Amino acid sequence: MRWVPIAVWSLLAVAWVLGAETAETMASPVSVRARQVHAIFRMTPRLYSGAQPEGDAAFAELAQMGIQTLVSVDGARPDVAAARRHGLRYVHLPIGYDGISTQRGVQLVKAISGLPSPLYVHCHHGQHRGPAAAAVMAMAREGWTSDRAVAWMHQAGTSTNYPGLYGAVRQFRCPDPGVIDGVGELPETAAVTGRVAAMVDLDARWNRLEAWQRRSWKPMPGEEGPSLHQEALQFWEALHELGRREVTEPLSLDYRRRHTVAEERARAFLDQTAKPEPGSVKLLDGLARGIAESCTGCHREHRD
Repeated sequence: MRWVPIAVWSLLAVAWVLGAETAETMASPVSVRARQVHAIFRMTPRLYSGAQPEGDAAFAELAQMGIQTLVSVDGARPDVAAARRHGLRYVHLPIGYDGISTQRGVQLVKAISGLPSPLYVHCHHGQHRGPAAAAVMAMAREGWTSDRAVAWMHQAGTSTNYPGLYGAVRQFRCPDPGVIDGVGELPETAAVTGRVAAMVDLDARWNRLEAWQRRSWKPMPGEEGPSLHQEALQFWEALHELGRREVTEPLSLDYRRRHTVAEERARAFLDQTAKPEPGSVKLLDGLARGIAESCTGCHREHRD
């Protein structure tokens, strides 16, 4: 009967491993220090959340961390080629700031159910849409409750100005296996059109202006690229074109008013970059702050 103790020890070993995995899965998300990618959290052993990786060094860093699959919920087209160069697979499932649709929720569950892990879920800055999507995935397959998922969103910095994201997580119910099995292949890149695409373009242009501001509105030494005035012009033109296109759409008067104010401030900023004056750094800082305030206020009232 010497096999009995061996069997018992084998069962105890399995139980210990399962218990250790469960304890690790249920541990609080941990912030991960990284040089190339921002806002990374290790939520569970097979699920991470963070900001968008940009450039080969960022993808290499994620690969070194053991990440195998990237799930982007951002509107911008992911850099699939760069990911592939580092052995990473991309899935693109964009969501808005107004919440997560039922179909998109099913696709997110399919992603964590069948794709190689660990998975890295990201939006642009890694604070709002990414954490919400990752919360849904953790509820579906990592045993998280809705309370725990909401607490995680607060930890990640998800703004309460986006009640649609919080509502989607609180109301999420895991779909039946048959529904998940019926989902087709998840796309590497998804088509994004209309206002979402325009907002993504505006956001990217604004990020470039913020980079100029960090340099006190001076060009990078030795850098050949658009001047500050050219960047400001492209930002204003994108905002102006969005306003022209939206004239035919059923939008509120308050939204149109806010858009007009933002466009006027962007125009004033553009004019200042064309005619530098003494103290222009301070003037540009103030004008940029006005644009940011316009965007933040409009997002708070209308992005959902």
